[in-house]
Amino acid sequence: MKTKLRILGCLALAAVIAWRLDWHRFREAFARLDPLPWSFAVGLYVAAQIVSGERWRLLARPLGFGGSTVRYVAYYFVGMFFNLALPSSVGGDVARSLYLAGQERGPKGPRHLEAFLTVLAERLSGVLMLAALACAAAPFCPVPLPERVWVGVAVVGAGALVGVGLFLLLPIADSSVNPQSAGRGLRARLTAVAVVYRRRPWLLAGTALLSLAVQALNVAVVAACGSALGLAVPPLYYAVIVPLVTLLTLLPVSINGMGLRELGYTVFLVPLGVEPAEAVGLGLLAFAATALPALGGAFVMTFGLQKRDAALFRGEQELRPLFEVPDDEPVGGDPDQGRARQPPTAA
Repeated sequence: MKTKLRILGCLALAAVIAWRLDWHRFREAFARLDPLPWSFAVGLYVAAQIVSGERWRLLARPLGFGGSTVRYVAYYFVGMFFNLALPSSVGGDVARSLYLAGQERGPKGPRHLEAFLTVLAERLSGVLMLAALACAAAPFCPVPLPERVWVGVAVVGAGALVGVGLFLLLPIADSSVNPQSAGRGLRARLTAVAVVYRRRPWLLAGTALLSLAVQALNVAVVAACGSALGLAVPPLYYAVIVPLVTLLTLLPVSINGMGLRELGYTVFLVPLGVEPAEAVGLGLLAFAATALPALGGAFVMTFGLQKRDAALFRGEQELRPLFEVPDDEPVGGDPDQGRARQPPTAA
């Protein structure tokens, strides 16, 4: 049902954009397209995904997952392909967690919950750095920012502060939790994982820097696409609006942010003198720059993964055990975890 609503949302947004679009100016914008900066944008996006794979590997290691950077990057491309090709409840992040869970199994099989939490931690790190980038770039932008942009920056900045505060307070609310002997409930496991990361401030700082690099590369992707269209937009202005548009596309009203992306660039670029048709073209061109590398995920699935890896994803029924928490399934890779509170005879 949610997928159908998202499809309807995409169609509705596309219809509104097509109805209001000046098609003559749209064709003119693409008639002067320079393919060289766009090709550079594709390369920048590939580089961003490689850095993202390394960030994910670092965050997965404290929870007991091994593997090389190459394997995590391969899984990342598989997730990109699922995001692009399957408009369903099986998103790319879930697909990545399923592959990772099958990489190193616990005593009771794949560790779905821990794998999913590594993906969640990686995503949250990226979102926080998106907000930080927008907030840091806004005061130094060489052109006056429209009021709507300042409002967006204030909203994402406040949201980021609330998120960081909740993360810092969660372990304090239950300071007796030991990550090596977490309780049986889902809440206890989530708190234990938060403690694992809280005890590694250098890891959080390092992955935050990687996230900042990823977001800077994503801004450069859009800036290169704007250069391909000949748009006179300062780079720092992109550094402010690209995070806002990216966060806008996370709203669950369309698939892959289609329609929302183009609408966002129109809202934020028109006050700068950019034609609406050019802003829509920028959104489509940026999407194309990210979609092309995502097709590489199909190649990775076909030729780049072991047969055991490729057999892990069987469909939506695999999502069922994602949040099931067996009593003796480990957090942090300790096979004896969960048994500490059982009677000796049960161990």
